[in-house]
Amino acid sequence: MIRSFLFIVFLSLIGIGSFAQSDKYIFHDVVEGDTKYSISKEYYISIEDLEKFNPEIKSGLRLNTKLLIPKELMKKNEEPAPTKTVGPGFTSYTVKAGQTLYSIAKEYGVSVVDIRKNNPQLADGLKAGMVLSIPPKSATPKETTQKKDTGDKTHTVQPGETLYSLAIQYHVGIADIKKLNPELEQDGLKVGMVIKIPEPREEVKDEIAQQQAQKAYYIHVVKKTETAYSISRQYELSLDSLYLINPTAKEGLQIGQELNIPGNRAPKETIVEKPAERLNSDEGKEIASVNDSSSQKGEDENYFLYKVKSGDSFYSLKSRYNVSQEELEKLNPEIKRGLEVDKYIIIPQNGKAEDVKWLDKLFAKETKTTPIEAPSDNKKSRKDSLNTDGEVITQVPEVKFEDTLKVNTSKTYKVGLMLPFNVVSDTVVQNSSAIEGTQKVSLDFYNGLLMAADTLAKQGMNLDLNVYDTKNSLFHLQEKSKEYRQKNFDMVIGPLFHKNVEFIADDLRKQNVPVISPLSKSVDVAGRPNLIKCNPGNAAAGQVIADMLNTEYSKARVIFAYSSSEAESVQQVRARLLPRADSNRIDDITFTKELIERNVLKDMMAPGKQNVVIIFSEDQVFLSDLISNLRLMRSYDIAVVGPSKLLKIQTLEMDYLNKLNLSMPDANYIDYNDPKTISFIKEYREKYKAEPSQFAFQGYDVGMYFLQKLWKNGKYMMYRLDDEQPMLGTGFKITKDPKGGYQNDFMYLTGVRDLTLVKLEKK
Repeated sequence: MIRSFLFIVFLSLIGIGSFAQSDKYIFHDVVEGDTKYSISKEYYISIEDLEKFNPEIKSGLRLNTKLLIPKELMKKNEEPAPTKTVGPGFTSYTVKAGQTLYSIAKEYGVSVVDIRKNNPQLADGLKAGMVLSIPPKSATPKETTQKKDTGDKTHTVQPGETLYSLAIQYHVGIADIKKLNPELEQDGLKVGMVIKIPEPREEVKDEIAQQQAQKAYYIHVVKKTETAYSISRQYELSLDSLYLINPTAKEGLQIGQELNIPGNRAPKETIVEKPAERLNSDEGKEIASVNDSSSQKGEDENYFLYKVKSGDSFYSLKSRYNVSQEELEKLNPEIKRGLEVDKYIIIPQNGKAEDVKWLDKLFAKETKTTPIEAPSDNKKSRKDSLNTDGEVITQVPEVKFEDTLKVNTSKTYKVGLMLPFNVVSDTVVQNSSAIEGTQKVSLDFYNGLLMAADTLAKQGMNLDLNVYDTKNSLFHLQEKSKEYRQKNFDMVIGPLFHKNVEFIADDLRKQNVPVISPLSKSVDVAGRPNLIKCNPGNAAAGQVIADMLNTEYSKARVIFAYSSSEAESVQQVRARLLPRADSNRIDDITFTKELIERNVLKDMMAPGKQNVVIIFSEDQVFLSDLISNLRLMRSYDIAVVGPSKLLKIQTLEMDYLNKLNLSMPDANYIDYNDPKTISFIKEYREKYKAEPSQFAFQGYDVGMYFLQKLWKNGKYMMYRLDDEQPMLGTGFKITKDPKGGYQNDFMYLTGVRDLTLVKLEKK
C-alpha cells in the first residue's frame, strides 16, 4: 500500500516537472529523414546548442527519440515574429508526418525564417496535421536594398542563382552587372556575395518581353528514365544552358517536373554535335574566306571557301552562316568525322545570320533557306588543293559494312611506337630493374606491347614495328617530323605525354594516320579526328557512379563530399542521375579542413536510412581525414564511393574501407585468378625475368586491341571501333567525340568486399 502511494507521488512529481519543462522546451520526435542539420534549420538554433541540450546525439540521431529544443534560444536567435499573415499569394499547407520546416521551405522556395514569421503557432513546434500559411516567393525579398547616393541596388546572391537569372530578374544586361562588379571577372559569382545591380535598360526590357511574347519556352515534362544530361543532348543544349534556364534542375530532377526549353529547340532522337553555348554576343564576325576567283560574281557565287578555326563547331557555323550540319556534311562528306582546324570547307551563301544579342544565343529563330545549285567542280578542286598543299585528294567515301570485310589481311602493316626511353644508344634495353620513373613506364609498356605483337604475329599478322625514342621532347619530335611523315605509317602508338601526342596527331592528320594516346589523361581530341584517347576521363567515371546511384542506391540519401577543384566532376554525376521521388535526399558540400575537423558530414547523416557518400578528391590528406571521420559514425548505415587512390593511402586499413562498403570506378583492374592473366604473367616472367607492372598490362592491352583492329579492318579501322571489350588490365569502349577525335569510355566498377578488392557487376 505504501509502495503504491509512493509510486503515485513519484508519477505526480514527474508530471508536474514535465508540465513546467514544457514552458521552456519544445519536444521534437526524431523521424526518418531527420538530420542534425535539418533540425537545427527547422528550429533556428545551432547544432552546438542542439547537442548541448541533447548530449546523447553527439554519437548520432536515433529514430523515435525525443529531443529538447529550448524556446529561449529560438526566440533569441529569431527575428521578432509578427502575427500570422494571410493575404494574396499565400498558400495554405497541411504538414505531413516526417516533414521538417527546412524541407517545406525548400519545396516552396522560401526561407524557414519567413515561414516562422507568418505562423506564430510554430513556437510550440511543427506537428503533423498543422496548417501553415506559406508566403509567396515575392514576399521573401532576396535582401535587395536601394542605395541612397545612386540609382543602383545591391543583391545578396542566393543558392542556384546565376548572372543570367539575375539579368532576367532585374531586366539588365550581364555585361552591365559585370561592369559594376569587376571582381566577378576574377572570382566569379558566389553564394553570399553582395553585388551591385544597375538600373534596368528599356532595350533589355523590350528584348525579354519580345521573347516571352513569342512563346520562347517549350515545356518538357521529365520522364522516369531521363537525366539532365540526356535532356540537354536531346535539345542540343549545353548543361550550363539547361541549368541557367532551370536553376532547380541542378539539385536533382523529379518525375513530372516541368523544364523550360528554348522554343526553337525541337526534340531530336540523336544529337551529333554538343554545341558550346555562350551567352555573350559573337565576337569577330568576319568571314575567313580565301582569295578565290571562283567566289566572285558570275561563277559559283552561291558558295565560298571557309578555313576552320579553333573553337568552331557545327552550331557556331549555323549561327553565323545560316547553314545546318546536314547541309555542311552533304557539301563536305569528310567532316562527318568532325571538323578539322585549318582545313577548308565549302559553305553556301545563305547570307550572314542576323546579329545575335546576349539572350538570343538560346532563342535564335530557325531560318529557312531556298535550295541552290550544287558547287562547281572547280570549287571542289580548289578546296582539295588548299587542304593538301597543292596535292589533290579524293573525297572520303561512304563506308559500308561489307567494304570492311574486303580488307587484305596479308598486307604488312607499318606501325610506329613512340615512347620516352631517354636512352643514349639506339638499342632498347629490355631489363627494367635498373631504371625508374618515365623510363620504366616506357619500357614496361613496350615490353607488354611487344608480347601482343608476338601473339598476333603467331596468328598470322604481318607487322613492321618501328620504335622511336621521343626523349620526352617536343623539339625532338619537331625535328623528326619530316622523317615520320615519309614513313607512311598505317598507325602510330604514342607518344605518352599530351603535348607530344597532340603534335604527332596534328602532323600526321593530312595522311589520315590513326594516332593512339595510350596513357595521357589530359590529351585533347577536339579538332583531331585521327586521335584516339585511351585513358577514360571524368565523364566516364561520372557515368559509372550515376549508374550505380540510379540502380543500387536509388532510395538512399546521397551526399557529395568534394574539394573545391572537383565541382565539375560532381556536376557530371548529378546530370546523369534519374529523377527521384524526393530530390531533397541529394546534398553536396565543399569540404575544407575546418569542416572536416567539425565533422559537419555527421550532421548530414539520416538515421534509419542508407547514406551514400560520394567522394571526389585526389588529395591524400583530405581523403584520409574524411574516411577516418566516416569510420567513427558506426550508428549509421554508410556506403562510400570514392577514387581508387584510397587503396594507396597507408594510414587507411583495409578493414576501414571494408566496413564502409567502398566502391570505386577505375580504368584498371587485374583479376589475378583469370587463366589469361596467369598465362600472361608466366610468359612475361620467362621473357623479361621480371614481374609485369600495370603499364606492362596496359601495353599488352593496347597492342592486342588496336593492332588486331588494324589487321582485320585496314584503312577502315576507325569505323570499326564500335565494340565494348574488357582486356587483361584495362578495357575499351571507344566513342566519337562530337568535336573531332575518339575517346575511351570503358570503366570497371571495383569495390572492397570481405577485405578483398573485387570487380563488381555494373547493373
